Amino acid sequence: MRSYYKFILLLFILSGLTNYLQAQCSGGVAGGTITPTLAWQTTGATSIAGGTYRTFNATAGNTYYFSFCSTDGGSSTFDTQISINNNLGATVAGGYNDDFCGVQSYVAWTCVTAGTYRVLVNLYNCGSSANLGNLAYKFSPALSCPGNLGGGTVNVPALPYASGAGTTCGSGNDLTASNVIACGNTSYLGGEDRVWIFTPAITGTVSINLTSTGTWNGLMLYQGCP
Repeated sequence: MRSYYKFILLLFILSGLTNYLQAQCSGGVAGGTITPTLAWQTTGATSIAGGTYRTFNATAGNTYYFSFCSTDGGSSTFDTQISINNNLGATVAGGYNDDFCGVQSYVAWTCVTAGTYRVLVNLYNCGSSANLGNLAYKFSPALSCPGNLGGGTVNVPALPYASGAGTTCGSGNDLTASNVIACGNTSYLGGEDRVWIFTPAITGTVSINLTSTGTWNGLMLYQGCP
């Protein structure tokens, strides 16, 4: 049997990063309440209307997913937008997407402050539509770094660093497509993983090189705990 191996690096950066935000939609008309769970749910066979929002309760540290993509159970034939607003209708940082899977939208938003929020759906650009599509949604809990990242976790004391020979076998599959935001194909999140956590002491370029005798390797870099 062919195994999928993955190597994951997490990067904690001391300097601040500029957060680029797109123009989110706000306001909208109340359309009810949803309760995200660990499994994908949908708004049902009746299409959700563009220009409406659903309220939901969010816990700090949890990541909430909203999708019109068919791979997640959503659907739409329109150019959709998804925006996360607070319960007063104002936009929330990081809570917006337009055109993720084709012209359909997908949002993975991590809650900073617990409270009641709104997921607002629109027809591009911030418009209304009687039958926009079927919205899928779920959440994933926060990971503890490195507490629940498995036996393959190494805290790098300083850079430069060389791991030496190693294997992912027996390290466990701790980072998966359900608890991290994948960059590209999620297949590499399906195997056992090793994690190196490091904090650069100075600003500069960090080069990461992997030499492997195996196949199906994924090398991923994350800021913070994914």
